[in-house]
Amino acid sequence: MAEDLSKNTPEKEINASKALRSLIKKAGGFIPLQDYMAFCLSHPIHGYYSTQKPLGKNGDFITAPEISQIFGELIGLWFLDSWESKGCPSKIAFLELGPGRGLLLQDILKAMTLRPALLNALEIHLVEINPHLKQEQIAALKPHALLHHKSLEDALDAIGRTPTFCVANEFFDAFPLDQYIYKEGAWHKRYVTYDETKACFMFKDLIPENHFGNCAFPMKPEPGTIMETAPLVESLFRKLAAHLSKNGGASLIIDYGYDQFGYGDTIQALKKHKSIDIFKDIGQADLTAHVNFATLHRIARNASNLKVHLETQGDFLKGLGIDIRTQKLQQKAQDPKTKENLRKSTNRLIDPNQMGSLFKVLQLKA
Repeated sequence: MAEDLSKNTPEKEINASKALRSLIKKAGGFIPLQDYMAFCLSHPIHGYYSTQKPLGKNGDFITAPEISQIFGELIGLWFLDSWESKGCPSKIAFLELGPGRGLLLQDILKAMTLRPALLNALEIHLVEINPHLKQEQIAALKPHALLHHKSLEDALDAIGRTPTFCVANEFFDAFPLDQYIYKEGAWHKRYVTYDETKACFMFKDLIPENHFGNCAFPMKPEPGTIMETAPLVESLFRKLAAHLSKNGGASLIIDYGYDQFGYGDTIQALKKHKSIDIFKDIGQADLTAHVNFATLHRIARNASNLKVHLETQGDFLKGLGIDIRTQKLQQKAQDPKTKENLRKSTNRLIDPNQMGSLFKVLQLKA
C-alpha cells in the first residue's frame, strides 16, 4: 500500500500524488473515499478517464462490445422493437453513456439499418470526458453526426422533450462511492488520508453524526463488515428515469453488480487487465465498484409511466436469440477457428461462470 516515489516513478504519477496530497492537506488531513475516487477517475489533469486509453487488449479492460459484435446487434434490435412498439416516432434522441471506442453504437446502428426510417429519426448524443475516446468515436461512427456532452445533465438539457433511447454499458460502475466499516458497535465512514511517516495513502475511519439515523438493515453486521453507498449514481439514475418518464423512450443499463441487499467491499483497481492496490498508480488505473441494481430497480419502479425489468445478461441475450445468431454466423464462417471464436465469445457473454450472471440488465420503457 506504500506509495513509491523513487526516481523510477513516472513524473505524471508523482505530480498526481502531489496534487492529491495537497487536496487532502487543504481538507484538514483527510477526504471522503468518494472524493478520492473522483480525483483518481475524473480530475481534468490527473484523472484516469480524462487522460488514459483504457479499452482493449492494450488498455486495462475489455467490454462486451469488444468481445462480440452480436452483443451490440441484439441491443440494436431491442431498440428497434421499442421504436416500432411506440408507433415509429419521427424523432428520437439516442443517448449513450460512456461510449468507449464507439464499437457498441457501431453495432447498434448496423442492426438499425433494417429500418432506415429509424436511422433517419436518430439524433445521437454521447456522454464522454476522455478526449482520446472522443476521437475514436468520431472515426468509428462516420458519417453519423455526433453531439458530445461532458455529463448526463448536459445531455438531457440538450435533448429536452425529445423521446429518448439510452444505453449505458459499464458506465455506472465507474462512479465514486462511499464505504462504511462496522467496528466498535458503530458504522464508521471511510476517509482517505496520507501518512507522511509511512509515505502512503491509507484509510481513516470516522463515525459520522447519525448518518443512518434509525435505519434497520436486513442483516446484522459483524465487526469488519463493509457497506457501500453510491449517492452520485442514485442521483444520476433518478434524473434519467425522470426524463424517460416525462418524455418517453427506453433504456438499457448493463453492468456488473448485485440485485439484492448485501455487504462487502467491491472496489477494485485495474491496470493492464490485472487487479492492483487502490492506492497505487494514482490516476493511472481504473477504479470500479459493483452496481447496486436492487436500489436502481427500486428507483425506477417509483418513477411513473415506466415499465421496469431486471435480469441477468445471460438471460437477456438468450431471450434476444444470441444462440440462433451465433449459429447463423458459424454457418457462414469459412474456417473452424472462426467458428470456435464465435462460440467462445458468445459463451463468455452468457455463461453464468463468466459474464452471464455477474452482469445485470435493467430495462426501462415508457
